Amino acid sequence: MDTTLRLLDVPGGLSWSSPALWLSTWFGAGLVHPLRAGLAVATALFAAILLRRREWLVAFLVAVMAMGTIGVVLWDEAAGTGDDRRIVVDEVAGFLLVASVLGASRWQRLLLTAPIYLAIDRSKIWPLEWLEALPGAIGVMSDDIGAALLTILLFLAIEKLVPASTGPRVRS
Repeated sequence: MDTTLRLLDVPGGLSWSSPALWLSTWFGAGLVHPLRAGLAVATALFAAILLRRREWLVAFLVAVMAMGTIGVVLWDEAAGTGDDRRIVVDEVAGFLLVASVLGASRWQRLLLTAPIYLAIDRSKIWPLEWLEALPGAIGVMSDDIGAALLTILLFLAIEKLVPASTGPRVRS
Protein backbone atom coordinates (compact mmCIF):
# COMPACT_ATOMS: atom_id res chain seq x y z
CA MET A 1 0.00 0.00 0.00
CA ASP A 2 1.47 3.31 -1.13
CA THR A 3 1.25 5.80 1.75
CA THR A 4 3.61 8.41 0.33
CA LEU A 5 1.94 11.81 0.39
CA ARG A 6 1.86 13.18 -3.15
CA LEU A 7 -0.25 15.11 -5.63
CA LEU A 8 -1.94 12.97 -8.28
CA ASP A 9 -1.81 13.91 -11.95
CA VAL A 10 -4.62 15.82 -13.61
CA PRO A 11 -6.27 13.49 -16.16
CA GLY A 12 -5.98 14.20 -19.86
CA GLY A 13 -8.68 16.51 -21.14
CA LEU A 14 -8.69 18.53 -17.93
CA SER A 15 -6.45 21.38 -16.85
CA TRP A 16 -5.77 23.19 -13.60
CA SER A 17 -8.11 25.96 -14.78
CA SER A 18 -11.01 23.57 -15.41
CA PRO A 19 -14.10 24.06 -13.20
CA ALA A 20 -14.77 20.32 -13.55
CA LEU A 21 -11.42 19.59 -11.89
CA TRP A 22 -12.08 21.87 -8.94
CA LEU A 23 -15.70 20.81 -8.42
CA SER A 24 -15.12 17.07 -8.79
CA THR A 25 -11.97 16.91 -6.67
CA TRP A 26 -13.51 19.18 -4.04
CA PHE A 27 -11.08 21.99 -4.69
CA GLY A 28 -8.12 19.65 -5.07
CA ALA A 29 -8.67 17.33 -2.08
CA GLY A 30 -9.16 14.40 -4.45
CA LEU A 31 -5.70 14.94 -5.88
CA VAL A 32 -3.93 14.49 -2.52
CA HIS A 33 -2.87 10.84 -2.30
CA PRO A 34 -3.53 8.87 -0.06
CA LEU A 35 -5.81 11.27 1.81
CA ARG A 36 -8.37 11.89 -0.95
CA ALA A 37 -11.74 10.89 0.55
CA GLY A 38 -10.68 11.44 4.15
CA LEU A 39 -9.50 14.96 3.41
CA ALA A 40 -12.74 15.72 1.55
CA VAL A 41 -14.87 14.43 4.44
CA ALA A 42 -12.74 16.40 6.92
CA THR A 43 -13.58 19.61 5.05
CA ALA A 44 -17.28 18.64 5.06
CA LEU A 45 -17.05 17.99 8.81
CA PHE A 46 -15.47 21.41 9.32
CA ALA A 47 -18.19 23.06 7.19
CA ALA A 48 -20.92 21.24 9.13
CA ILE A 49 -19.50 22.39 12.46
CA LEU A 50 -19.26 25.97 11.20
CA LEU A 51 -22.76 26.06 9.71
CA ARG A 52 -24.46 24.28 12.63
CA ARG A 53 -27.99 25.36 11.74
CA ARG A 54 -29.76 22.54 9.94
CA GLU A 55 -31.35 24.78 7.29
CA TRP A 56 -27.94 26.24 6.32
CA LEU A 57 -26.45 22.78 6.22
CA VAL A 58 -29.26 21.45 4.02
CA ALA A 59 -28.89 24.43 1.66
CA PHE A 60 -25.14 23.77 1.47
CA LEU A 61 -25.81 20.05 0.86
CA VAL A 62 -28.18 20.84 -2.03
CA ALA A 63 -25.61 23.22 -3.55
CA VAL A 64 -22.80 20.65 -3.21
CA MET A 65 -24.96 17.92 -4.76
CA ALA A 66 -25.90 20.15 -7.69
CA MET A 67 -22.35 21.44 -8.26
CA GLY A 68 -20.94 17.96 -7.74
CA THR A 69 -23.26 16.38 -10.28
CA ILE A 70 -22.41 19.08 -12.82
CA GLY A 71 -18.70 18.70 -12.03
CA VAL A 72 -18.81 14.93 -12.53
CA VAL A 73 -20.65 15.30 -15.85
CA LEU A 74 -18.05 17.84 -17.03
CA TRP A 75 -15.20 15.62 -15.77
CA ASP A 76 -16.56 12.62 -17.65
CA GLU A 77 -17.02 14.65 -20.85
CA ALA A 78 -13.49 16.07 -20.66
CA ALA A 79 -11.52 13.11 -19.29
CA GLY A 80 -13.77 10.19 -20.18
CA THR A 81 -12.87 8.38 -16.96
CA GLY A 82 -16.29 8.10 -15.30
CA ASP A 83 -16.07 7.37 -11.57
CA ASP A 84 -12.43 8.24 -11.05
CA ARG A 85 -10.85 7.83 -7.61
CA ARG A 86 -9.86 11.51 -7.72
CA ILE A 87 -13.53 12.53 -7.72
CA VAL A 88 -14.44 13.11 -4.07
CA VAL A 89 -17.29 15.63 -4.20
CA ASP A 90 -19.63 12.64 -3.80
CA GLU A 91 -18.07 11.83 -0.41
CA VAL A 92 -18.55 15.45 0.64
CA ALA A 93 -22.24 15.36 -0.34
CA GLY A 94 -22.74 12.05 1.44
CA PHE A 95 -21.18 13.22 4.67
CA LEU A 96 -23.09 16.51 4.57
CA LEU A 97 -26.27 14.42 4.40
CA VAL A 98 -25.13 12.52 7.51
CA ALA A 99 -24.39 15.81 9.28
CA SER A 100 -27.67 17.42 8.30
CA VAL A 101 -29.73 14.47 9.57
CA LEU A 102 -27.78 13.65 12.73
CA GLY A 103 -27.24 17.29 13.66
CA ALA A 104 -24.08 19.30 13.27
CA SER A 105 -24.43 20.94 16.67
CA ARG A 106 -23.28 17.66 18.23
CA TRP A 107 -19.84 17.73 16.66
CA GLN A 108 -18.56 14.84 18.80
CA ARG A 109 -21.15 12.61 17.14
CA LEU A 110 -19.98 13.80 13.73
CA LEU A 111 -16.36 12.98 14.60
CA LEU A 112 -17.48 9.43 15.31
CA THR A 113 -19.62 9.11 12.20
CA ALA A 114 -16.97 10.33 9.72
CA PRO A 115 -14.81 7.17 9.80
CA ILE A 116 -17.92 4.97 9.94
CA TYR A 117 -19.31 6.72 6.86
CA LEU A 118 -16.00 6.30 5.00
CA ALA A 119 -15.83 2.60 5.92
CA ILE A 120 -19.39 1.97 4.74
CA ASP A 121 -18.73 3.92 1.54
CA ARG A 122 -15.56 1.95 0.79
CA SER A 123 -17.22 -1.40 1.53
CA LYS A 124 -19.56 -1.09 -1.47
CA ILE A 125 -21.96 -3.56 0.13
CA TRP A 126 -25.35 -4.02 -1.47
CA PRO A 127 -27.14 -1.71 -2.35
CA LEU A 128 -24.12 0.60 -2.71
CA GLU A 129 -22.57 -1.59 -5.39
CA TRP A 130 -25.83 -1.48 -7.34
CA LEU A 131 -26.13 2.32 -6.95
CA GLU A 132 -22.53 2.84 -8.07
CA ALA A 133 -23.29 0.88 -11.26
CA LEU A 134 -25.93 3.43 -12.30
CA PRO A 135 -24.76 5.41 -15.33
CA GLY A 136 -22.73 8.62 -15.20
CA ALA A 137 -22.93 11.23 -12.49
CA ILE A 138 -26.05 9.62 -11.00
CA GLY A 139 -24.05 6.49 -10.14
CA VAL A 140 -21.09 8.50 -8.85
CA MET A 141 -23.26 10.53 -6.48
CA SER A 142 -25.86 7.87 -5.57
CA ASP A 143 -23.64 5.31 -3.88
CA ASP A 144 -22.36 7.96 -1.46
CA ILE A 145 -25.90 9.09 -0.67
CA GLY A 146 -26.68 5.42 -0.04
CA ALA A 147 -23.64 5.13 2.24
CA ALA A 148 -24.87 8.21 4.10
CA LEU A 149 -28.32 6.67 4.59
CA LEU A 150 -26.79 3.41 5.87
CA THR A 151 -24.57 5.40 8.26
CA ILE A 152 -27.58 7.33 9.55
CA LEU A 153 -29.61 4.13 10.05
CA LEU A 154 -26.71 2.46 11.84
CA PHE A 155 -26.18 5.42 14.15
CA LEU A 156 -29.89 5.77 14.96
CA ALA A 157 -30.09 2.02 15.69
CA ILE A 158 -27.08 2.24 18.00
CA GLU A 159 -28.64 5.19 19.82
CA LYS A 160 -31.85 3.18 20.34
CA LEU A 161 -29.95 0.14 21.64
CA VAL A 162 -27.49 2.02 23.85
CA PRO A 163 -29.31 4.38 26.19
CA ALA A 164 -27.79 7.82 26.63
CA SER A 165 -25.97 8.47 29.85
CA THR A 166 -28.07 10.40 32.32
CA GLY A 167 -25.03 11.57 34.21
CA PRO A 168 -23.51 10.36 37.45
CA ARG A 169 -25.79 8.46 39.77
CA VAL A 170 -25.99 9.57 43.37
CA ARG A 171 -26.11 6.76 45.90
CA SER A 172 -28.45 7.23 48.80
